[in-house]
Amino acid sequence: MSKLNYISLGHRCHIYQAVKRLGGTEFTYPFDHLISSWEGIINCFEQNFKNFFPKNCQKTTISCDCSSKYDEICDEENRRLIFKGKYFCYTHHDLRNSTVITKFKERIKRLDSLLSKTQIPVIFLRTILHKNEHKQYGEFETVIKKKYPNLIFKVVFVSTVPNNKTFKIFRQGNYILAEDRFLQIDENEFILKNRYLELINYLNSNDVITNFASLTEVGNEYVSSVTEYNHHAPMD
Repeated sequence: MSKLNYISLGHRCHIYQAVKRLGGTEFTYPFDHLISSWEGIINCFEQNFKNFFPKNCQKTTISCDCSSKYDEICDEENRRLIFKGKYFCYTHHDLRNSTVITKFKERIKRLDSLLSKTQIPVIFLRTILHKNEHKQYGEFETVIKKKYPNLIFKVVFVSTVPNNKTFKIFRQGNYILAEDRFLQIDENEFILKNRYLELINYLNSNDVITNFASLTEVGNEYVSSVTEYNHHAPMD
């Protein structure tokens, strides 16, 4: 991978998994393994993460095919305990466990330290959860520039277009929008992992921070080398 810092802004785990697979990160950050709202991401940076942990936590269970890594939050009937707050849903972590809370606090400090000190450009990656949330980019940009005035960064929003057979990446104001069939919608919402790997490779090879201005507003169409979609290829 090229020398860029990739930071996942959610909304789920798959971006972190793709970046890790390509050797782009050695560390875990606070949004890597959550279901996150865009409003919550902005609020965390604006309010120094004081609302990261739910104040009024809704606990619920879902049926799942539990693997050993989730045994601690699965019961004998293979129901997984999840924690929901205003901004985030914790599907893999037991917030009743003080060790889990400590680890999240360490990840928050790690992210703040990186963004405060790094001289290496940062690519924030987010898969859009709710339609048009990328249009609130200006609020995020204002907060980040105020909090980290020396940070060089770009945000890439990933938009799912289910019938797409091409990969489109283009400039929208000061952010980048990538459109592709990233997510196969079915009862399990399987991630098409190769497409995320390909997106990150594309961002690296085209040095999108340096060459940002060369991306057109209407869209540069990049025809993917992946011609067959695997409808059942969850991330490892």
